[in-house]
Amino acid sequence: MSESKRVIIIGAGVTGLSLAQGLKREGIPFAIYEKNESRQTRRNWTFAVHWGIDALQELLPEGTFAALPNTQVDPHHPGLPSWYQVPLLNGATGDLIKILDSEKLYRLSRDKLRGLLLTDLDDNVHWGKELTGITYSDDGATAAVSFADGSQDTGSVVIGCDGTHSAVRKLLVGPEQTKLTQVGDLATAMCFTQHTREHALFLRSEPHAHPLYQVALHPAGLTGFLCVHDATDKDHPETWTFFHYISYHATEGQENWSKKKLIQHSKSLAKDFCEPWKSVYEWMHDDEPNVWHTKMMHWDPSLAGHEWSNHDGRVTLAGDAAHPMSFQRGQGCNNALQDAVEVFRGLKNWYAGEAGRKEVVEAYETEMKDRGGREVRLSAETTLALHSPGKGMGSGLVKQGVQPSQKS
Repeated sequence: MSESKRVIIIGAGVTGLSLAQGLKREGIPFAIYEKNESRQTRRNWTFAVHWGIDALQELLPEGTFAALPNTQVDPHHPGLPSWYQVPLLNGATGDLIKILDSEKLYRLSRDKLRGLLLTDLDDNVHWGKELTGITYSDDGATAAVSFADGSQDTGSVVIGCDGTHSAVRKLLVGPEQTKLTQVGDLATAMCFTQHTREHALFLRSEPHAHPLYQVALHPAGLTGFLCVHDATDKDHPETWTFFHYISYHATEGQENWSKKKLIQHSKSLAKDFCEPWKSVYEWMHDDEPNVWHTKMMHWDPSLAGHEWSNHDGRVTLAGDAAHPMSFQRGQGCNNALQDAVEVFRGLKNWYAGEAGRKEVVEAYETEMKDRGGREVRLSAETTLALHSPGKGMGSGLVKQGVQPSQKS
């Protein structure tokens, strides 16, 4: 009977919560387990959502989806076509290289989006649950999850939506095979800064500027990025937060540098950049606390050695748990949302008795590994090209923009 069918979601991030909203709408029983103690997060990310918007619309109730604009980094986004056209600049001269067109382009706050996705899910989310194991019944019917606090739960299918360093992936693939690999030797210092009213307005009003994004390719093999991280209070630009980085070829031991040394290194790179990078780093405090070192990392689910058993459709992976990728093409969240909607469609058919569980999970994994693996590779190729002098114009970002990768 369909009433006995139950889904366990590991991870209360965007992927897991989006999937949960779809399941709730269809009346499919589910429970969500999240290792963090509450919805509060250590760091609030933002991300580009473009073609993934369609998946969100399919998963969310109409009223919840209608509130999506409130989760933007700038909730006063006018929805004009010009906001979907991001200028790509020459990082040395500031000259316009090309416009990165997109039919839709939103910059969403992860914390705000998670808050929206948690609507009406309070009774379904269990916080402070660190996954330690998954066992499978001998009759092929269920999977049982166990947690560090000694608690357990049993369901018909477990969906690992627990992010880049997924515990589910580690259990399925193995501790060595699940490790991320670095894309070349590339890294960056992620910086979050606030500025005076005058400076904040300047950062969004330069020639070729975009209200949300600034992207530049430097001929020295560097990539500059600056975007609005939070502009909720439109009347007080001094409260706006900006996110920016200049990515580079890292030296050995750089991950152990102090924040101050990372800032000094980024400032030295910015001196040879056009605006707004030259100014945003000049205005940045030398002791800014909201800075950290990040390597460009990825994991391809389609590679030999990265296979896993779904135990007759009782367990699978989605989102960053399945295909963490480098971020220069802005595809991570969009592919994660596509995973959520593909899983949802399959589980909907399974719950209705129109298809078997193993059938829908295997069909999902075949599509996801092909699409996700292809994007992991294209994103890596893009990241490497953007940091190779003379090759940036041939990169996936320049040639395809933010459109989804296509089968060759």
